Amino acid sequence: MSSEAGFWIGAGVVAIMLLAAANQDSGKQIEKNTEHAAKKADPASPEQLEAERITKLFEGDHYAESISAGSKLLFDLIRRKSGVSDKDTMALIDCVFSPKKPILRFTRHDTHDHLNTHDGYYFLLKGVSAAFRNPASHASIQMTEGEARIQLQMIGYLYELVDHHAARVPSEYVGAVNG
Repeated sequence: MSSEAGFWIGAGVVAIMLLAAANQDSGKQIEKNTEHAAKKADPASPEQLEAERITKLFEGDHYAESISAGSKLLFDLIRRKSGVSDKDTMALIDCVFSPKKPILRFTRHDTHDHLNTHDGYYFLLKGVSAAFRNPASHASIQMTEGEARIQLQMIGYLYELVDHHAARVPSEYVGAVNG
């Protein structure tokens, strides 16, 4: 990994911590987000069932498991939207959201080219994969309720971005987006 990529991943993790510090009443926010998602989703949809399972894991103090399940749900969404089914975690993010040749491009704040938000969301996804998903999925780690809440909020935020603000790049533009 280049030092520049490491810097951006670290900056993404710091941004997550700042967002968490700014949100003092985050427990109620998770409940509101869960209720909102439950109202929007088809009651029998796999996403709805998984969201309910994640909520039960969190409420049962199975924090690492809830982070792992939430992360997997996010990466499943990325696979579905992109059509890339043979990759996971960092390889999936690099393939789908590469700043040079993205398959999906973040469209949030598109009218402001100078903001370069696509790259920022790309690095946030990489940071979530490295800092949240990998430890929660591959190790027996201890975390507090507060840590889990913050991580689930970031995963949920990125899920919403991918779901509502990531669009397929027309094949004739792949490679010409930032180049």
